Amino acid sequence: MQQKYTQRTISCEAEYEENRIKSFSSSDTNVSSYRIYDNGEARIQYQTGIVPDAEGFRLASLKPGRPWPFEPVAFTGSRDLTEEEMPDALLLDEAEALIKALTERYPQFIFSGGLERVTVERRWTGENGLDLFCRDTAVWAGIGFKHVDSRDIHDGWFSLPQRTWSRQAALDMAEDYLGRYNRPCELPEEVIIQGDLDFSELLAGSLNAESLGLGVSLLSDKIGSQAFSPLVTAVSDFTGRENYMNPFWDGEGFADEGFRRTFIDKGVVLYGAADRKTAQKYGVPHTNGANHSYADLPTPGRLRLSFDSSGKTVKELLAGRLSVIPLMSSGGGYNEKGDYAMPVQNALLSDGEKVLGRLPAFTISGNMFDFYGKDFIGSPCDKPITRLRTPLIRVHAKPME
Repeated sequence: MQQKYTQRTISCEAEYEENRIKSFSSSDTNVSSYRIYDNGEARIQYQTGIVPDAEGFRLASLKPGRPWPFEPVAFTGSRDLTEEEMPDALLLDEAEALIKALTERYPQFIFSGGLERVTVERRWTGENGLDLFCRDTAVWAGIGFKHVDSRDIHDGWFSLPQRTWSRQAALDMAEDYLGRYNRPCELPEEVIIQGDLDFSELLAGSLNAESLGLGVSLLSDKIGSQAFSPLVTAVSDFTGRENYMNPFWDGEGFADEGFRRTFIDKGVVLYGAADRKTAQKYGVPHTNGANHSYADLPTPGRLRLSFDSSGKTVKELLAGRLSVIPLMSSGGGYNEKGDYAMPVQNALLSDGEKVLGRLPAFTISGNMFDFYGKDFIGSPCDKPITRLRTPLIRVHAKPME
């Protein structure tokens, strides 16, 4: 039985360097995966560029067979999230207008980054009736900035993806980040992180069913128990609302109903992310958790973790407190026990709706079980300033000496 998986990526980018457009480029690339399943084996040919299907499958037939005891799926489905097709010439005009506006409004900064439009098309077809298709197009404004008086190479970054481009939306975000940048503030006694720093990487990794089955996950003894705050409902979400460029199916062709699945329900860990092989090996639920590989068999671990909204805004969750938005953080992370430490070299102070000023350097610390336990403030229903709907999390903090 034959299957073909293709991905076409069409991109156009204007790159900034020191307040001007450094380069302008476009590309249109194709990659394919030709697969032959027969007698419990899979033969795979990874192909760049476009070749006739007959040649692709001929090359696949020459590859060594790899054990694959599962029946290929035969699902069908289609999704196109594209809202606007911006021509290359218009993207260049918008890139020029954006950098001109930024340098005029904020002459104390040196800007880098760029403006990029990307379209990704994926199609997966098979002789057994499999026919999956998805397409998405977005324009990213990714802006790095450095204050002219700074001794650092880089002082921060903000990024805004849009399916329908608005230059004003990008300038509004720039004002949120840079409008009060020069106003010094003191680190609050209670430090609550708002966006721009992702604490969920270890949590997502701990939900890998293979790690859980081997007993090496921090959650290996937590399945079915109340491990986190009742405010925490963690889901794998491929609905498309804030899911740019990702297919709605997993590496074996499965898709969750509604394109989402709950892994932690009100603090209770339900199960880990498992593909068919892992589910069979450890006797755990199959959660459509396979990563796709063009050149290899599917691997376990697909999980795009996000947190269900509390129904409250950032301002409401803070309830009069202040939040901290990290701009530059590096040199830290989690250890194997779930303890976390990170130097924050640059950050902003916010009341939840607007930026109040800039903070001196500090370090933060904590533990994963506290971040999603007693220190979990909630996941907001809005996303001001950072444009990220990430949870508010309390951390230990102290000024950097």
